Amino acid sequence: MRNESDVVGTTFLVLLTTVLMGAGSTFGQPNDPCVVADNGTGTVTLPPEGCKYLSADQLHLIVDGLPVGTEIKVLADHKDYVCGAGTRGVALPPCVCLFPPGGGQDECFGSTLLLQLRGTGALADFRRNLRLSDVSVRTHTYPRTPGDAVQTFANEMVNLQTILTGDPDFDLLVITAGTANNLPSSGQTTLTRQGPPGSDFVVDSFFDMEYRIAFFGAQGSALQGLAGFTTSTVRVEARSAVPPPSRLYTVTDANRLAVVDVAASCSATILGETKDFGGAVRRVRGLAYDPYKAIMYGMTREGDLVTVNRTSGVTKHVPLVPPLVGDFWGGLSFDDTTGLLYTSDASAQHNLVEIDPIAKTSTIVGSTASGGTLLQILGQDLYPSTAPALPPTFNSTHPAPGVLYGSNRNNQNVAVVDRSGGAVSFPMGTQSIGVSNPQAITFHPATGILYAIHDHFSASNNAALSTYDFTTEMATELCELPFGIVESVGGGNDTYGWGGLAFAPDCGIFCDGFESGDTSAWM
Repeated sequence: MRNESDVVGTTFLVLLTTVLMGAGSTFGQPNDPCVVADNGTGTVTLPPEGCKYLSADQLHLIVDGLPVGTEIKVLADHKDYVCGAGTRGVALPPCVCLFPPGGGQDECFGSTLLLQLRGTGALADFRRNLRLSDVSVRTHTYPRTPGDAVQTFANEMVNLQTILTGDPDFDLLVITAGTANNLPSSGQTTLTRQGPPGSDFVVDSFFDMEYRIAFFGAQGSALQGLAGFTTSTVRVEARSAVPPPSRLYTVTDANRLAVVDVAASCSATILGETKDFGGAVRRVRGLAYDPYKAIMYGMTREGDLVTVNRTSGVTKHVPLVPPLVGDFWGGLSFDDTTGLLYTSDASAQHNLVEIDPIAKTSTIVGSTASGGTLLQILGQDLYPSTAPALPPTFNSTHPAPGVLYGSNRNNQNVAVVDRSGGAVSFPMGTQSIGVSNPQAITFHPATGILYAIHDHFSASNNAALSTYDFTTEMATELCELPFGIVESVGGGNDTYGWGGLAFAPDCGIFCDGFESGDTSAWM
């Protein structure tokens, strides 16, 4: 894929027709302001380092040139500014490339644009994640008064023109915006100092951007024979690009969603019962978080996919075609490069199943087996693309991006599950990892450390939390959880239990507005 672009970075959501999304937006939460340090002159350097521009309350759609009743919904993230990109000559640091006669300055910089595309209607099976790097940017900011506690000034997008060619789905994708292209793009920035002189500023900045987009579908792709041209307007706003701290979520043996504070000796805060609006209790056994749509998914023992509200525990059923058959479903994982989910059952056929939560379809990949022996994979997770390329515990091969790891009840160890067929292998060895009955597992999205919940603490019948070291191929028990996860199905310490495990940020008021509400627009 080749991306040739000359783009104004503050205006990345440039694709499409816009519809209001309301409080359920996954973008621009009011509790993630853009905060930038004083650059030593009583003001800040723009573009704002550590921030990104996004549309706070709108969805974006590609509709022109598509069949009637068909849309491509787009989530976008524009960040990682690099000074000096896309200028003719040498940029004047920091990012200033021109001082126009009318005052103020032009900023030129590079950036990265991340797009997640999901089709509907005739394109229900279409999904792509695009990463457009080396996007060049030019904006203009009007004069301000450095040193003032509050500095308000106008800004505008000067030029945006990016061309994507040679993509498997797009023969050509051209995005154009900016006043240099006769497309109005005015805005305003207010800098508000947060303390005494020298302290940080909150950057409240927006652009009302008119844009044009043209695309031509590639031969052999879902977009073959399609082409369209759209002009529309969108507002983009500055928000913090620093991801909020992740919290560890699990489900107790009383069907309660809980947040575990690992730093506080595994103290837990109970958030609510995992049940539908109608009151039906959902026995959630697996959890997985989709960071693109900010949705926590759950897999019930009975094989029902649900969304789980991270504030209240309230669930909403996502009916699958075909529905999952059998009992003792559990492990659930999210592939952050494709948007697909994976789950497995610990009895019956021991199937690994691929789920498309957008199309609401399930596909049996194969049995979780090794050498003809069916294995009980109770927990699973993929190494996240956001984690370090070389994680703290690395055995020269694992963990690795795109690899599905599973907790194997049969041998009480960590295995690799082939997503193309379900076959289970043991590159870390077949020995026990040293804790009792590991169940759900999850990677921390920032550190790459693998966490596991197991059904018996060394000194009690409560559940416990561990971390797994890929170098030593052993787990270390961290602390006792204030609840159990064992479900008695036939006497003894059966381990078809609770204990889904997933990291996700605190979503505040947006949980109630989005995750527990009608998410059908995204399903």
